[in-house]
Amino acid sequence: MFDSETQITGVDLARLLGCDRRSIGNYVAKGLIVKAGRGRYRLQASLQALFRFLTAKTAGRKPSEVKLDANNELALLRESQRRLNEQKFAENEGRLLQVELLAPAWDRILVATRQRILAVPSQCRFALPHLSASDKAKIDDIVRDALTELSETAPPADKA
Repeated sequence: MFDSETQITGVDLARLLGCDRRSIGNYVAKGLIVKAGRGRYRLQASLQALFRFLTAKTAGRKPSEVKLDANNELALLRESQRRLNEQKFAENEGRLLQVELLAPAWDRILVATRQRILAVPSQCRFALPHLSASDKAKIDDIVRDALTELSETAPPADKA
């Protein structure tokens, strides 16, 4: 019959399963068909994975609850390793900064921004001599309230 290493082409596998080549690619992406190489698939492992999937689906379990195949897990591991390597390369090339190195610079920027904004009421009084001391005090209160509100507001969530 078949041994565990029997390979089949994508065309033959599609013909055997009664589907087209695009479906084979979709099944591979879902981990339901096991690739052996370019355009070749492991017949026994693929049929077993498809059988487990269909059995679980028939039993009413969600496909995500079915442990499909080690190849799917291997693909996830490789993707994770690829992302980690990209991150290391970006850091080595200077395109990525560590938070520990960036935090002090960011703190200085925020302190300078706060000081500059707190100077606005006095600059308004100087630029607009008709403003009274109470007008300047009111502008100062408004600016301080805005800064306080900003400091108490949670930053927007990352869109990652």
